Amino acid sequence: MLKLLLMELYTQKKIAFLIPIIMFPLFLTLGDKISGSDPFPTIIFSLAVGFISYFLTSYSNSNTGETEKLQYKLLLSLPVSRRMIIAAKYAMVSLWWLISYIWLILVLLLLKYAAGLQMEQPILNWEVTFLSLCCSYFMNAIFYPFYFKYGYRTANIIGIMVFFTLSNIAGKIGSLNLSSHAVFASVLDYPLAAFASLTAVLVLFAYMISLRIFIRTDY
Repeated sequence: MLKLLLMELYTQKKIAFLIPIIMFPLFLTLGDKISGSDPFPTIIFSLAVGFISYFLTSYSNSNTGETEKLQYKLLLSLPVSRRMIIAAKYAMVSLWWLISYIWLILVLLLLKYAAGLQMEQPILNWEVTFLSLCCSYFMNAIFYPFYFKYGYRTANIIGIMVFFTLSNIAGKIGSLNLSSHAVFASVLDYPLAAFASLTAVLVLFAYMISLRIFIRTDY
């Protein structure tokens, strides 16, 4: 398993690690809106980490069809099972998340001291850490089943659509009066737990589908 994880890391395109640079205009535009103790900064930071993590994960799988088949054919010639390969793909999301989290911290520090960005709420808090990990797994759990079934291009388009859908939902949910409904009220009381539960179910479901597709695919 460790060797599979290291292979994913070593074969990543170096240009992919520059993706946090595109966050510069976003945070400069938001300015002091990402300061304070309200949920908005937490959501923005978490989605940013999730997007970077998703990009790193998807870009590490951005091979052509023939290259992809050759890669898996070589892997399967080694003493590794198909189940282990899929498990490594999903475990690798955690490492891409950690790299993304560190990268975003560096970006925010650079903006704070070089561009004078005012940010009262630090990114280093457990809510951002937990929610960003959930966002990373949520988006990548949608990416992988489509990737193994239809290939990189289709999966990547769907994954980007999911990201913008999550962003729109996060932006509008505060303006909706959901507290009058008992079900929504209970969700709003424990939003992190609700999203984490949904993510856990999605990841388990996506893992099983990915494994089923990968086992049935002839390489």
